[in-house]
Amino acid sequence: MEGTFENVLKASSDITKHTTTVTTTTTTTTTTTTTTTTTTTTTTTTTTTTTTTTTTSSTTTTTTSSYFYYYYYYYYYYYYYYYYYYYYYYYYYYYYYYYYYFFYYYFYYYYFYYYYYYYYYYYCCCCCCCFCCCYYYYYYYYYYYYYYYYYYYYYYYYYYHYYYYYYYYYFYYYYYFYFY
Repeated sequence: MEGTFENVLKASSDITKHTTTVTTTTTTTTTTTTTTTTTTTTTTTTTTTTTTTTTTSSTTTTTTSSYFYYYYYYYYYYYYYYYYYYYYYYYYYYYYYYYYYFFYYYFYYYYFYYYYYYYYYYYCCCCCCCFCCCYYYYYYYYYYYYYYYYYYYYYYYYYYHYYYYYYYYYFYYYYYFYFY
């Protein structure tokens, strides 16, 4: 009986040893209640160490999602600001390009027309055939009209291409916003 009682005491002491180790493991899990993750959330507000927060908070998924939302919001705001700046710059460039292109071609045509008018006047002073002069002038007028039509068609194509690009960019912007 004494041997069996000692065996029971040894077994009970082994059980208590195992239970103490279990309690120590539970204390270690309670020590890892994410107080450090609260400090990492303070670092996310400062937005200085971004990679360390993702590595430390790999266990908690809620902090990473809130951080990703904050980062996405910051990136979206920056992207929107860049888009506004790009649109303003493109509008200014388009206005400047249109004004410059129109002025250049107007000046060129005016000079070209003046040159042809002078040439036509020179032909008339040379006492050439009046029919030839009128036919030549009519031919020049037809060529000018054809070139103006071609310029208008090119401008319409350029405007249509710009409108298509703007529509595609707006669709991409809407899809990007709707997806996230």
